[in-house]
Amino acid sequence: MIDLRDLYVRPGEPVMPAWQRLLEWAKQFRLYAGRGVRLNRTPNGTYVVADLKANPWNHPFKVRLAEREAAVGFGTVNGIVPRIGGKTIDGLDATGRETEPPKLPLTGEPNEDLRSWVAVDVKVPPESEEIDPDDPDAVKINHVRDLKPETREVGRHPLAMLIWASDRATIVRARPITHFNLRHLYVVDRAAEERPGRHLFWAT
Repeated sequence: MIDLRDLYVRPGEPVMPAWQRLLEWAKQFRLYAGRGVRLNRTPNGTYVVADLKANPWNHPFKVRLAEREAAVGFGTVNGIVPRIGGKTIDGLDATGRETEPPKLPLTGEPNEDLRSWVAVDVKVPPESEEIDPDDPDAVKINHVRDLKPETREVGRHPLAMLIWASDRATIVRARPITHFNLRHLYVVDRAAEERPGRHLFWAT
């Protein structure tokens, strides 16, 4: 076992002998190939090649494609679990019993740019400025070809953008947009006559 103090070089001393001692010291250690790592040993040394694939991040509202359907991972808006076709995306029924999470049918066609979106729509009642947690239609996930909602009472936030092939019949991939649970706020313009306002979304 080498004394590491022998590797130090004082001012005026040659460096090469210490360098040779360092090489001899390093030879006692053996390289081990871990998961996704390859060792390529050559006369000039050992090359370490790492083929590391990132683990999938199952973030909130993660969209997975299967044919013309999409599965949406668990996520909330103001603590409310969105629904697809009347069923909450956590797969729990009214009694709290686990069921199969609903799938979102990807019906229709893309827009002129061959894009569409999986989006969450939030409805704020006319007489209120907040989401009604008891309304089963207050927070829904839809497949849309336009990010502009139909009415001012509805706020729309994209979860993933879908990219279509030129035949307008095949979805090539889904690009995630939302990675966190969401908060929503409806900001009313008190000076306006017809209750125009803005729907604000941000990550939590």
